[in-house]
Amino acid sequence: MRSDLKSLLRKVPGLVTMHRHLMYWWPIVRDGWREDAQTMNDRSHLQGDWDFESPPEQERHELTLSAVERHCPDTSGARVLELGCSDGVFTARLARSCGSVTACDISPVALELASRRCRPYDNVAFRKVDIARDAMPARYDIVFAMDVLEFVHGRARLRTVMRKLADAVRPQGLLAFCGCRLPPELRRAWWQTWLPEGGDAAVRLMATDPTLSLVHSEVHPGPDVHLEGYYIDHVIAVFKKAEDGKRAEAVE
Repeated sequence: MRSDLKSLLRKVPGLVTMHRHLMYWWPIVRDGWREDAQTMNDRSHLQGDWDFESPPEQERHELTLSAVERHCPDTSGARVLELGCSDGVFTARLARSCGSVTACDISPVALELASRRCRPYDNVAFRKVDIARDAMPARYDIVFAMDVLEFVHGRARLRTVMRKLADAVRPQGLLAFCGCRLPPELRRAWWQTWLPEGGDAAVRLMATDPTLSLVHSEVHPGPDVHLEGYYIDHVIAVFKKAEDGKRAEAVE
């Protein structure tokens, strides 16, 4: 049945693209705007949907941390905020190299798993935070926003959340972002102007903040498959916070 549908779609110009767009937006309409993000994340962690200990995920974490360390070579005394700590795999990595870590997630299930994993470290604190609704805690030397903007939809809501992220970074501090990419045809979709989606669009929108400058960007490639519109590959970007609301100079 599925192969017959694909054959039919190929015969009609434009239907393949339309089908892909609908397949992408359907889960967002079904879950993203109907079901709250905490429920979705609690369920995913209980089901074990994500494996952040896998080699590709470990590689992505190391690439993100290496990109940050190019602009902050000594993180041993850094105060770090991690948004989207999930089950704490990256949190534990940060605890071993940074001064202190405030690890946040919207999911109480994730926070419980992360706290168990990080019991050996006394420099980690955990907080339940909904980035779409809650204020960001304090100001930090480095803020990591890892796979959290996928749950925020709409240009206005994204701008509000990104403003919170920028405000959580101290002057001359760093904001590290990591997000899933969309398939190429969706990255160029006409609706991206009004409804920016995916890691590439998030980086472009974040770069419009007058207090942030993009100092590093790369793609961590994943398998040549995608799930509900997302590729497995990610965009990794690092922004530097300026002082006095002036744009900092990009250094690479």
